[in-house]
Amino acid sequence: MGKPIAEITSIDVYTTKSIPPQYIVEAKGKVSTSGWSKPRLEPRMYMGGTPPDGYYGFDFVADPPDSNALMVVLPVTAVFRLDGDPPKVIKGVRVHSANNHLEATLERARTFA
Repeated sequence: MGKPIAEITSIDVYTTKSIPPQYIVEAKGKVSTSGWSKPRLEPRMYMGGTPPDGYYGFDFVADPPDSNALMVVLPVTAVFRLDGDPPKVIKGVRVHSANNHLEATLERARTFA
């Protein structure tokens, strides 16, 4: 089971040229030891299907090391594709780690070829 990574350092949102457009969320962060694997963004669930404040929430998690690990800060990246056309009430995404969270708006999404 995944555990939150130590810190998120950036979030980028991309949109495809398809109709309807799809949004791709890319988050970068740091883990505090070697041996972490399978970094991923796990969506948070909401009553009624949409978040009340307009920001889809994600937890940035990875599988921690099984045994001894080196005490070293290492970068990790995770990508998540939002399938379908998000409802018009969605403003952006919010990604949570163990020690911080960052937000990105959909209106500033960059086009992904």
